[in-house]
Amino acid sequence: MVSRILDLTLISAKELKNVSLAGKMDVYAVVSISGTTQKFKTTVGKDGGPNPTWNFPMKFTVEEAAVVNNCLTLVVKIKAAGMFVNRQLGQVQLPIKDLMEGITAEGKPTQVVTLPVIRKWCSGDKPKGDVTFSYKFGGKLISKKATSTPNLSSSSSQPRQQETTSTSCCSNLEKKILVRNKRKIKRGSDFPTAMANCGGSCGGGDGCGGCGGGCCGGCGSGCGGGCGGD
Repeated sequence: MVSRILDLTLISAKELKNVSLAGKMDVYAVVSISGTTQKFKTTVGKDGGPNPTWNFPMKFTVEEAAVVNNCLTLVVKIKAAGMFVNRQLGQVQLPIKDLMEGITAEGKPTQVVTLPVIRKWCSGDKPKGDVTFSYKFGGKLISKKATSTPNLSSSSSQPRQQETTSTSCCSNLEKKILVRNKRKIKRGSDFPTAMANCGGSCGGGDGCGGCGGGCCGGCGSGCGGGCGGD
């Protein structure tokens, strides 16, 4: 079995839907790869409201055969923590195959991308807000036997076999978003370039301007670009 390590850091989100009636929302995210049991929950972005910052690192193991067959999808679910119930604010879905675009035997250097958040996937909802994350892939890992990756929040001992996002259930708007996301990944900047374009560190600091899409690569073109929305 040939696999790779995906290092992903969920940096921040911008302009999410505010569902709080009083005070600021406390927002967190659950990041998983469909077709596996791998799942991570970020810390809660206290007092960030609709613009939370996490800078939360995580590691995933992805099998190349599953990626080639387009069976793995990165899913980021954004939620507002409540006293009695947590409300979902939206999610991002992206095939892992798109993230691996341009990968070499040695891996893929750190990239930073900003993608739109959809309130409910396959509902035809317009995008509301953006999520920014960085990622990189390591070199090939070859093993004779498949090994399980620790799952931080799932009680199931067997991987759930789940197909990647199908565009057949999606509206025309969501199909266009999937295509735009793929283009953003293909032309995404490396980490040092993105930092320079932002004029500051990632995470939504004062050096990040334009489109409300977070630092480093907002709207796929660095800071200060126009925004196509979610």
